[in-house]
Formats: sequence, structure tokens, C-alpha cells
Amino acid sequence: MCIRDRSCEYACIDALSGPTHDTPREPEDNNHWLFCPPPLAFVWSLAEGPWLGVGVAPDPGEYNFTRFQYWPLHNCFKLRLTYDGMTRIRGQWASPRMVFAPARDDYDGVRGCVDYLYGQSLATRPARQQPEWWSRPMFCGWGQQNIFAAHRGGPGASYARQDAYDSILALLEERSLHPGTITIDDKWQKEYATLEPDLAKWPDLRGWIDARHAAGQKVLLWVGCWNRDGLPDEECIRRADNGQPVCADPSNPAYQARLAESVRRMLSPDAGCLNADGLKVDWTNGQPFGPGYVTAGSVWGIELLKTLHSTIYSAAKSAKPDSLIITHAANPYFADVTDMLRLNDISAVQRDVCELMLHRQKLAVIACPDWLIDCDNSSAPTHDEWFEYMKLQPELGVPSVYFLTHVDGTGEPIPLSDWDELPQVWRRPLG
Repeated sequence: MCIRDRSCEYACIDALSGPTHDTPREPEDNNHWLFCPPPLAFVWSLAEGPWLGVGVAPDPGEYNFTRFQYWPLHNCFKLRLTYDGMTRIRGQWASPRMVFAPARDDYDGVRGCVDYLYGQSLATRPARQQPEWWSRPMFCGWGQQNIFAAHRGGPGASYARQDAYDSILALLEERSLHPGTITIDDKWQKEYATLEPDLAKWPDLRGWIDARHAAGQKVLLWVGCWNRDGLPDEECIRRADNGQPVCADPSNPAYQARLAESVRRMLSPDAGCLNADGLKVDWTNGQPFGPGYVTAGSVWGIELLKTLHSTIYSAAKSAKPDSLIITHAANPYFADVTDMLRLNDISAVQRDVCELMLHRQKLAVIACPDWLIDCDNSSAPTHDEWFEYMKLQPELGVPSVYFLTHVDGTGEPIPLSDWDELPQVWRRPLG
């Protein structure tokens, strides 16, 4: 985050999305979830320079805070890590190190803070194989689900079903598009937390996935994190004052076991499992914040989010070693639990989409140069903005398309002729 000519404005870096779970917070803290979390670095400058990256460098296991905040005061400022009163100290405790990195520009300031983490072995860049199929263009059904909803009624999640995705396959064929990977998005599962298929929507999800494999394609399943839909209360984070369950508790051993087994069933080729090829891990910004919660473990904040990612990642690689795990945790501490980094959603009210997504891609590559980049594509403000971004995507990372018939921002139709103008990467034969 760049602070230039804004020294009197509050700023915050976190992994949260705004007021949830009946917990008040500062109005300025809303909507910091696009990268969840981003690099924990501010960049300061005076006019056109010099520049200074200002970050924190916790030891692994010590990210027990929810926010990194810049507070302007009269003729000074303060930097604060917010632990929400959830860290118990027995004996000694030390706050994380601060990092000050002189820089050439704003991106270099973030890079200096990130490089310190890698250089001091406070974050890990794992050496991993990247199967060829990971880099093939992707189709994600969420955008078209919402287009179906706009034209046929009902919520977009109601179209995460087998007949709707069969229609999507026909639309892809009509446009001569050959995505290597198809993502089944929200809500294919009966309950968010238990991750079992909704048989009313998907009478034969395993058969559908196997048919995609026979056609040379891979299938990812969308996972919405933190949601307690289907969980027993004892596997949830609770309010300390009344014991009410709030959301899933990634530090709870019973929930960890449940989640790991759910991931195995989604990805394993064994009988009774779904044989999917990876996961799109979403809604990671839904964790609670503020004081007054009870968890099964001792971790909190970003550390609790890392526990969640680690459980998913480990279970996925055990079930299927070449499975692809996509997150939007653009932070070096998450480099070892992410294979591909999403650039995340585009608001229908935004403009200059190409410039915006280029900015996100630069930050993502700084956070971990080894990640593949999911260019993402939801939502789209106008047809022209969408189309220009579709043409730019191969320069940024793995191309991704969400819409086939209309864009959601304006409802404009997408003419068939558009698909002939897109880069030929979309028409490579599947192998």
C-alpha cells in the first residue's frame, strides 16, 4: 500500500472483508479482501521520492494478528498490529521485527520487505513441479451462473448444477473454445462446510468429472471457507459471552480431520470419491476479528488463516499429488500452501480494468515469483473493458473466462465474433 501525499489518512492491511459476525470496526477497514492477505508492507515517499518500504517480519507461527494499521496522529503517526486480545502470553513475548527497505519506487518498496522475509528464511519458496495442465486456459462457471440467473431467475448459486454446466459445455463448443480446466463454482455442494455434492443438482458429479477427463480436461471444485453450514457447534469458533457459534474453527482437531477427509473425497480417484483435480479456495476473508472469541487452539488472525490453508493443501497433495490449489493469499508466508494465485474479482463499477489487473499481477509476482497467476475475470463492468482484458490476460498469467453470452456489469451480449479475435491459446487442442 502506497502512502504518498496521504500521510493524514488512515490505512490498513489485513485479510478481512468488513463488519461481520456482529463485530464493529472502523469504517475505513472495509473491503481489504482482494488479496487475503497481501504483503504486509506500506510504501512511503515524499513527493516523487525517495521511497521507503515499511513492513513487519514475524517468525513463522507468530502471525497471530488480524491487521497491520497505519494511524496518523498530530505531527506523527503510529503503526499497530491488532491482536484483538486473543494472544495469551506465558513467560516472554516479543513483537515482530520491523523492516525498513529503501526503494526506487513503490513496487520496489514492497519487494524489499518481501525479499527480507525470504532472505531470512521467514518465508519459504518451495521447489515444486508444475504440471503442464496447470498453465492451460481456464473456464470458471460463476459468471455464466449469474448470467443464467439474470435471464431465468433465482440466485447465481442455484445454477451450479449438472444441467447448467452441460449447457456451458455446449456454449464453449459453439464458440470453439477449449479450456484445459473447468471450475465448478458456488454452490455445487449441499452444505458449505461438509463439501458433499448436492445430489439434487449433481446426480452424478463423479461421472461428469470423469467425462471431462476423457475429453482431455481437468476439473476444479470451488470451496467456500469459514462457513459453518453443516458443522456441529463444537467445531466452531464461539462468542465468549454467550457461546454462540460463529464460523468454522481451523484450529479444532475435529474440524481439521473433517476438512482433510472432505478434501480427500473431492480429489481422490478411489471409489466413492469425486476424482476432481484441484480446488479454488475462496471466501478466505470470512474469519472473525476483534476480542471476545473462543477457539480450540492458541492461534488467531492471519496465523489461523494459514492453519486453514495448510490443512487444505496437505490433504490435497496426499489425495492427488498433482492437484492444483488456487488461493488469493498474495503473501510470502502463504507461498508454501498455494500453487496458483488468483488476481480476484473485478467490481462491475470499476474502470481501467487492464491497468488495475496489471497492478495486482505485479504485486502477486513480488509476493512469490514461483506462483502461476490466475488472471480471473469476475465481474466485468462493460463489454469493452472485459474484451480488452481478455486479450491482455496471456501476458499476465493463465487466461481465465467467466462469461460466454453476456457481461454482468451492463448485461451487454457478447457477439460470437468476439471469440474469433481472442488469442489462439483458447483454441489449442486438448491433450
